[in-house]
Amino acid sequence: MTFTISKTVEALFNQRTPEADRGRIDDLFGCLSHFTAMNYMSVAEKRSLNDYLGQPYNVIIKPIHDEAGSYYAARVLEFDGCIATGESFEEAHEAIYEVLEGFIEDMMENDEEIPEPVGDDHFSGNLRVRMPKSLHRNLSQAAKLEGVSLNQYIINKLSK
Repeated sequence: MTFTISKTVEALFNQRTPEADRGRIDDLFGCLSHFTAMNYMSVAEKRSLNDYLGQPYNVIIKPIHDEAGSYYAARVLEFDGCIATGESFEEAHEAIYEVLEGFIEDMMENDEEIPEPVGDDHFSGNLRVRMPKSLHRNLSQAAKLEGVSLNQYIINKLSK
């Protein structure tokens, strides 16, 4: 930001015409107040760590049984690599929020964009699927046999 201001100030003071001299000071202060307002707005719009931690991020916790034993693995869908484990569901739940806090703190320190939670408003409820004609025909016939629409038949099959 300082570079932009100094280049703008330099450009204003390097103008050599009488017309430029008349408005140069006003232009300079107008320019500086514009950048000051922009900085103030960006600081005012920043959220706190607690604001982010209070957001409804999508946390998935599931039991794992593998060669390491039985434990719970947790992850936050909006943050790649934000994972934690615990011996119990509660431990995994507590651990994932500690990891999430670290992720957000790090992103804030590095001025990285912090993702917003993905909620239902991100989905329209419409899905277009390409399939072979033969599968389309088979699904349509099965829906007719059950006396439901093709859409309802597919929703029923997908929800099982």
